[in-house]
Amino acid sequence: IASYDEAMSLLVATVAEVYTLVRSTEEQLKLARDSVAIQRRSYEIVELLFREGESSELDALQARTLLLGTEATIPKLEAALAQAKNALSLLLGMPPGMVDERLKGEGHLPDVPATVAVGIPADLLRHRPDVRRAELQALAQNALVGVAETNLYPSFSLLGSLGFGTSEATDTTKSGDGGAGELFSSDSVTYAAGVSFVWPFLNYDRIRNNIRVEDARLQQALIAYRETVLQAAREAEDAMAAFAGTQ
Repeated sequence: IASYDEAMSLLVATVAEVYTLVRSTEEQLKLARDSVAIQRRSYEIVELLFREGESSELDALQARTLLLGTEATIPKLEAALAQAKNALSLLLGMPPGMVDERLKGEGHLPDVPATVAVGIPADLLRHRPDVRRAELQALAQNALVGVAETNLYPSFSLLGSLGFGTSEATDTTKSGDGGAGELFSSDSVTYAAGVSFVWPFLNYDRIRNNIRVEDARLQQALIAYRETVLQAAREAEDAMAAFAGTQ
């Protein structure tokens, strides 16, 4: 369950990130096209002034270079936009191109809140599914150590059975004497009971070695849990620092 929650959290976060990339690329593409229109008009004016002798050739070349440079960014932005949409389609389980219908119309960048409530850092880490998964794995392995230790002690089992039977040929399709009532009479009750006792004291070395193996796996799980918590703490601090710096 924790692994599923982690996968869903990563999926939602990636969808939000790619959607923001789509909208930001659309905004950059719109600004680039507007800039091309303005720079083309500026180039035409400078070119006309150069022909009239009121401007130098350097000004015309600089204006043309600026225009060509801006025009060159448009195909790159168009390719980046198509790739971002394809990535969003994949995340939504849709073929490439199917997401265009959902993105039609005027899009805008998502609004970013001025502040984000983080709360206590320890609580923030507990909400992470990867930390919960590592904790549950350590708890499960700790239980396996206890299971291995139980083999050192004797075990008792109570066995029993209860049923109905008859040694005579009876027709159970009829009621009355010789029918189903005879099968379920008190004389037809059969039962058995017994006790089982197991104590594998001759296998103590093997059992203790198995306990050591399970305990070593527990130590691995605890170290993995500690490493997961430290990594989660670092990622949380990095995210908060990046968010504050970006603001």
